[in-house]
Amino acid sequence: MLNLDSPPVTPFRAELNSAARCGRSFIVASLLVLMLLALVSSQAAYPQSLSASLTGEVVDQKGTGVAGARVEARNVATGSTRETVADRKGRYQLSLEPGTYMLTFSARSLESLILETVVMDANSVHRLHASLKVAASHETAVFKYDPSVAFDLKEESVKMQDGVTIRDVNYVGYSPQHGRIKAYLIEPGGKGSFAGVLFFHWYGNPNGNRDQFLDEAISLAKQGTVSLLIQGYFPWTVPPVAANTDRQRVIDETIEVRRALDLLLSRPQVDRQRIGYVGHDYGAMYGAITAGVDKRVKAYVLIAGIGSFSNWSLDYWLKAIPAADKEAYRAALKSIDPMTQIAFASPATLLFQFANSDEHIAKALAIAFFDAASRPKQVRWYDGKHELNVEAARDDRREWLTRQLSLTKRIRS
Repeated sequence: MLNLDSPPVTPFRAELNSAARCGRSFIVASLLVLMLLALVSSQAAYPQSLSASLTGEVVDQKGTGVAGARVEARNVATGSTRETVADRKGRYQLSLEPGTYMLTFSARSLESLILETVVMDANSVHRLHASLKVAASHETAVFKYDPSVAFDLKEESVKMQDGVTIRDVNYVGYSPQHGRIKAYLIEPGGKGSFAGVLFFHWYGNPNGNRDQFLDEAISLAKQGTVSLLIQGYFPWTVPPVAANTDRQRVIDETIEVRRALDLLLSRPQVDRQRIGYVGHDYGAMYGAITAGVDKRVKAYVLIAGIGSFSNWSLDYWLKAIPAADKEAYRAALKSIDPMTQIAFASPATLLFQFANSDEHIAKALAIAFFDAASRPKQVRWYDGKHELNVEAARDDRREWLTRQLSLTKRIRS
């Protein structure tokens, strides 16, 4: 009797059942393979971040941990930064993405340590200990002068342009070697109070003289600003020659900047609480020194400056002198260098402007100059070379001065 519910298993049906089981196994295996491939693909699309760990201690020359030391890591390729503060024993730790970094270790009263090319490999621990020296003394006494010395201001010519008065003037320099300082005095129409801005030009061409910022000063006058644009002496008129001679020349030129501030502030319509400074190249360097020793300026714009006079003196004028003389030059200038003095600029506000393709300033040196400065500060980068003849840079500093000095609303042409 046949059981219709349970038909007999024939050889043919057994073969079919076996094939079905094999088919199911194949499907399951295929699904597993597909799932594995999907997982691998997902990991490829979203790679795991293998960070590197930077750890170590910041100590002084005696080997004592420096509590509160600041450690900053700047990615050379991207410009992004990470920072931390050392604990009470000087210990620190930073988690970083793989790459090449410029590391800056800094602390109050100690000289910053900058390591320009530290390579951080993926998924590794780098132990780096930093020893900080006592900072160079903050020299201010050498920049003292007698503010009562008369200017004997003389006017060569005067003209009006769009309601702005442009005076071509000269006055007695503080140093006898400087003779009479040529300058432009730019004044808006009407009565004050007005903001005041001192402009100091660059060394290069074109307009490596007081003419460089004339158009910008006229524009600022229309916003209620009195500007003084001075002509430089060192190294424009005389070149670098030797350590002690150039040290004194830098001091003398800085005193001329301070005297120029005296002249600007002597104009009765100028508001002493709203003083700015704009300098390019060497003009920026003298501005950085002034920021450390003279507290009358509220806001500085420092364009394509560098932290040490030695960099340019030794690279361009004194390249052939012996190594010992080069070291003596650096030592003589160090305590008065822009890099040293800019650390004491506070409470002044600083805006640094640099070119991405500067042929005279390596990016690491520009960053080091900015890092050495006191806060508050900002830095902006532009496509261009050292002359930074870029409209965006001009617009940025004008807008920045408008905010910092509370100028009237900008009039766009």
